[in-house]
Amino acid sequence: MKKHLFLLFGMLFLAQITVIAGNAPFPLTKGNFWIYEGIVKYQTGGPQKATTQKVSLKMEVTEVYQRAQVTIAVVKGFPTDLINYEDSIKRNNYLIVSVNNRRYYLIRPERCDSVLAKVKNQKAELIDIVKEDELFLDFPLHKGEVFGETAMLTREDGYYSWKVSESSKKDTFHISYKSSPASISFDFVPGKGITRYNYIHHGTISECNIKLIRFFHQ
Repeated sequence: MKKHLFLLFGMLFLAQITVIAGNAPFPLTKGNFWIYEGIVKYQTGGPQKATTQKVSLKMEVTEVYQRAQVTIAVVKGFPTDLINYEDSIKRNNYLIVSVNNRRYYLIRPERCDSVLAKVKNQKAELIDIVKEDELFLDFPLHKGEVFGETAMLTREDGYYSWKVSESSKKDTFHISYKSSPASISFDFVPGKGITRYNYIHHGTISECNIKLIRFFHQ
């Protein structure tokens, strides 16, 4: 298991913010986008009543900022927008924060604005802009890797940690996460990104299963 560091060192605070492009395991260049198609299932009445709907979701990088070895990408749309689906899709803004093109953190909409304001403020220190439980990728990926919130890595049931396994497809890694409320899994191809995403809620019916049908890379 890998140890995770969550402080961004003082040298990062002094660097100018610039809009950038570059190569990384998760290609977060401004203008890149991914289009997914699949189905969602959601509860429409009692516990046995559910509706299945075909959906299409676009995920796109709208801005990218850099401070030394830390990359902050503004992403509009993410597969989690399909959770708790009710007849329509609202694409939210997220931040994906990359440290050394190795560790990737997903900052959800409720924290996006406050963190982004700090990033844009060149006088602001970026201490603790990410939280340990926001980590969702840790490179290099390999079969059997377990990562996530440190306090959860010793759980005997394996819940609340990400686990990496090999996929039947070449160069694809299958990454899964189980908790009491839900199970999440996705396939990841380095250099391309998330190619399949699956979510199943263990209580009220809420499921999605989507796959990548188009990837545009600048």
